[in-house]
Amino acid sequence: MTVIKTPSGPLVVEPVDEGWGSIEWLMGERVFPGVRHSVARILVRPGAESPCERHAGTTETAVLLSGEITCVIEGKPLELWPGDVALIPAGAHHYLRNDSRQAATVLLSFSAGSVAAE
Repeated sequence: MTVIKTPSGPLVVEPVDEGWGSIEWLMGERVFPGVRHSVARILVRPGAESPCERHAGTTETAVLLSGEITCVIEGKPLELWPGDVALIPAGAHHYLRNDSRQAATVLLSFSAGSVAAE
């Protein structure tokens, strides 16, 4: 659970379990209607991977907060360590894979654009 501080008062957001991990939307249309920028904290469980997706009209940034993760972009694996940042070009197919024995936490950020799961 995260409390987002806003001028109109606090907003509590809960993580959504996706099976492979969880997503906690901190900013975006799901939290604030009309907001055109999305920020999410992603937890990827050990041995799991997120679904492959692409954002047709926007570049995405992934910042590894904790653990180890592989960000696979157009089939090319990028190993990330805490503090590393991956830039995912607009339209690129990508997913997160956790090959380690501990959960990994990633902060994702992208502007409004279409998202397509593969």
